[in-house]
Amino acid sequence: MKHALAISFLAVTLGACGGSGNGGAADMTMGPSDFAGAVGKLCSDARADSWTLPIAKKSANGVFTVTLLSSAASPPLIGDLTEWTVQVADGNGAMVSDAMIDVKPWMPDHGHGTDAVAHVMAASSPGQYAITPLYLFMAGYWTVTLTITVGAVSDTAVFSLCLADS
Repeated sequence: MKHALAISFLAVTLGACGGSGNGGAADMTMGPSDFAGAVGKLCSDARADSWTLPIAKKSANGVFTVTLLSSAASPPLIGDLTEWTVQVADGNGAMVSDAMIDVKPWMPDHGHGTDAVAHVMAASSPGQYAITPLYLFMAGYWTVTLTITVGAVSDTAVFSLCLADS
């Protein structure tokens, strides 16, 4: 009986989070159906950035200034495969057009990320990059960490937001 209850609890818990976190394509599903009506609503969380675009951030060690210029859905929709455009400048304000950027969406309160791997491509303007798909599949507090690497130099910038389910 204990095992059956544990398995039921685990199944409900994993199902509520919308995926296993293993990165498989089968896990890239929309959030639970009750989130289907949620359209770009923010929840109140003191940790979240104020969602007024553009949002500029100094990287952790001050090497770069990273600016979130646009979001295909603003604010993002729960369960939508959206796109962000960011701009990267060096410490002198010069645009950085040769950066490698790694994107990690994360829900610190839940201890998981998302299964969709975000790809980063240079955009049409110098120093700008398109991030797609950015998949924030459930309501709650999210951080999106961008690790920017140019040559041997690497630094991170973190954007944070809280998505409401209704």
